[in-house]
Amino acid sequence: MRFSLRVTYCRIIILTILALMGWRQSRAQASGNLIINELMVNPNNVAALPSFEYIELYNNSGSTVNLASITLQINNNQTSLPTYFLAPQQYVILCSADAIDDFSRYGNAIAPSRWYALANTGATVRLLQQNTVIDQVSYRDSWYNSPSKRNGGWSLERINPDWLCDIHLNWSATLSLTGGTPGKANTIFNKRHKPDLQLINYEMDNNRLTLEFNIDASYWTDVTTPIFEIQDFDTARSFEVTDNKVVLIFSKMLEERTLYSLRAAKSHTLQHTP
Repeated sequence: MRFSLRVTYCRIIILTILALMGWRQSRAQASGNLIINELMVNPNNVAALPSFEYIELYNNSGSTVNLASITLQINNNQTSLPTYFLAPQQYVILCSADAIDDFSRYGNAIAPSRWYALANTGATVRLLQQNTVIDQVSYRDSWYNSPSKRNGGWSLERINPDWLCDIHLNWSATLSLTGGTPGKANTIFNKRHKPDLQLINYEMDNNRLTLEFNIDASYWTDVTTPIFEIQDFDTARSFEVTDNKVVLIFSKMLEERTLYSLRAAKSHTLQHTP
């Protein structure tokens, strides 16, 4: 038995549950917050910038970072960075050796020991220090939020440098008419930006209610304490959290064509299935 909830029910869920699923502390990166700030993965038809890929790093800390201690990893390929002292709140452009002269006009530009191509549709880019990941992004071409810009010529920019990198709600296509902003602040930069946790789907199946959110559970604060209750019906006896979903399990069967009101409150009595 599978059926959808009414829109009214969906709104009730959002109001009563999302307040209990906050964000983890924003500054979760290690080693002084050297971050991946901008990606040009498909320079084809770029408006005014050099027609090369680049990765822009930003020192979001109060201390100078020697990039010789950093390893750049693109998928499973690793390459070392040269000695370069990146001052606080400064940018550096990583690019291939044959693009250095072109990008030097836009700011500090350095070349890794070897440049590995960035796939247009998606890849994982990591910064490592002593084998510890200090920042990473697993981008997809859907992150442009624009059907035309995903075809090439536009960079992906990070919105808030204080929030964890590897989440699509903190990235979007540049607004720069040149196609990107290497070596300077992003056009969509916003330190107040906080991605909203939203319910995007829901499903009932016998005594199970599945809630699907737009953000993976690894970014939520602890959700092991709430107790979920359908008003005048039943209290969830357990719940499961996997990926971006919460599954509530009730003792009673949920009935079709019935409007339920789900509430959540703090409690330590509910069993959590990891």
